[in-house]
Amino acid sequence: TVPAFDVTTQNDLLVAFNNGPDGSGINGLTHPDYVTLDFKHVLSNVQLRLTLDEDDFFEPTEDGGKRQVGYAYVSIVGFNNISTTGTLTASGSSVQWGSYGNGQMRLNYTDNPLQVTLERQDFFGEDGLLVLPQELAEADVELFMQVVIYPLGHAGERITKDFHIPLNSVMTEWEPNKKYLFVGVLTQELVIDFSVTQVIDWMDDTLGGFIVN
Repeated sequence: TVPAFDVTTQNDLLVAFNNGPDGSGINGLTHPDYVTLDFKHVLSNVQLRLTLDEDDFFEPTEDGGKRQVGYAYVSIVGFNNISTTGTLTASGSSVQWGSYGNGQMRLNYTDNPLQVTLERQDFFGEDGLLVLPQELAEADVELFMQVVIYPLGHAGERITKDFHIPLNSVMTEWEPNKKYLFVGVLTQELVIDFSVTQVIDWMDDTLGGFIVN
């Protein structure tokens, strides 16, 4: 049992179960010569990408190219009203989360905003954000983004907009040992169209001689 695990510390959490190479278990009558531990993540991993709408933020040039006429920067990004603490109980060959406590997880880039471009930009960093597995049915569970936009030619106009995007509009739950990729497109109308483009098992990795799935 892992009581009151706080995901805001961003420590990964893995669990391994072992039945011995012959299925007899490590306490069976036949003691194995080796023990295989198959580790699995019991957290979820979320990645976020936001790009510009090319038609809205660029205009054609006489030489056939494109010129950027608007800019956007993310100053705050994260989640509101999600479960940030919980108790993990491992029993037999299964894990169970419970005793959730709610809060928010936000990354503050106010002093150094991240520019939104046409290229790939991972706004939770290359490794993504670790979150607790949980249901996302409640309407107040949301993705929060504060975006500063300089529209139409960067003529000194500056618009700061807070986006509150209910997660239940794009998915129903975060499952353990899964990675989720959110992709959004920002338009000049100050709308972000979000979708979940990929849900995959966490990729294999090797840590300290263990094979970690």
